[in-house]
Amino acid sequence: MMVVAAVCLVLFIACFLLTRERLKTVSTVSVGKDFRSLLSNRPWWLLIGAALCFNLFCTVRGATVAYYFADIIGFDAVLSLPSLGEGPGVGFLFYAGLFLSIGEVSNMAGVAMTVSLARRFGKKTTFIGVNAALLVLSVLFFFIPVSPTGFWLMLLFQVLISMLTGVMSPLIWSMYADVSDYAELRYKTASTGLIFSSSSMAQKFGGAIGGAAVLWLLSACGYTPRTDEQMAAQALITQPEAALACLRYLMSFIPAAVALIAIIVCHFYPLTTDRVRDINEQLKVVRG
Repeated sequence: MMVVAAVCLVLFIACFLLTRERLKTVSTVSVGKDFRSLLSNRPWWLLIGAALCFNLFCTVRGATVAYYFADIIGFDAVLSLPSLGEGPGVGFLFYAGLFLSIGEVSNMAGVAMTVSLARRFGKKTTFIGVNAALLVLSVLFFFIPVSPTGFWLMLLFQVLISMLTGVMSPLIWSMYADVSDYAELRYKTASTGLIFSSSSMAQKFGGAIGGAAVLWLLSACGYTPRTDEQMAAQALITQPEAALACLRYLMSFIPAAVALIAIIVCHFYPLTTDRVRDINEQLKVVRG
């Protein structure tokens, strides 16, 4: 983390020093007017709610994985591959790092699919469809058995869920651009900086609330945390049944409920494909 932070520091400074503003303009924008138009921008409010739900979905699952593997799956779970010949089969450790790493690769594959899906179905329809799929997969995850076969199913579901969340991330950013165009047409000010910075705000709130909620729920259910020595020794701890049930809910029904809320919120989002196309045509005229 220190190395990554140091590299980021150098790149941020270089970005500032190497950037030259070639277009000289005189700003006539009122920050107060931009802020007031933003607060009255209904699509912005709805998209903020949907983005907050998306970040909650990802954070709740991500923050739960380590606990889920430690107390539900265990430290010695193995993914087994059958032998192709007469020799013994091949097995490798099924642990949280593998689960999350495969999820990250699948997430990148989902990002690459976003443009084609959005073009074919429209952004709003894609958003709702992806969340519906996340809802179904999250509910089904609850019923996967903790067994050698179940481990493969968990990995498959992680691939599918991560691909879908990969679709969501760039999709939301592109929807913020539509909200900015809507604001420019209706309020004569795009408020682009405020609108896009609000997406970052939704990420921060989603991450903070989601991460804290996981710990609050586990604490309320009587979860027994491990000491550093117990973690190093991968010690097994007998957790209360309520805590184990909570872990299973945090990987299934709770993210599913968040996805359902996102669907409901996006249902009222007014910027459909046709509406965005109409806005862009009108802006061409306005911009000359």
